[in-house]
Amino acid sequence: IGFDSSAKIDAALANLSLHATVVQDPVRMGYLAVTAMHTLLTGGKPERRIDTGERLVRALDFKQIEREPRPYKQRALKERDYLEKEQ
Repeated sequence: IGFDSSAKIDAALANLSLHATVVQDPVRMGYLAVTAMHTLLTGGKPERRIDTGERLVRALDFKQIEREPRPYKQRALKERDYLEKEQ
């Protein structure tokens, strides 16, 4: 079982050398973070724990999932590449 998504994990799922991985939705994570900050800055008290969600991607389902539109994944990959270049 892996965690998150990368080219190596995607390849391992595709060739069935990895059974599954747990992925997150960075857009949802960002939205919930901004919402919590807004709550705090406007005098409210955000939840102590915020469930940002996750998804189990099984190797057997991988080909179907790869056909789904995932613009957030492309943005996340671009941001990761940018941050790696900055270091």
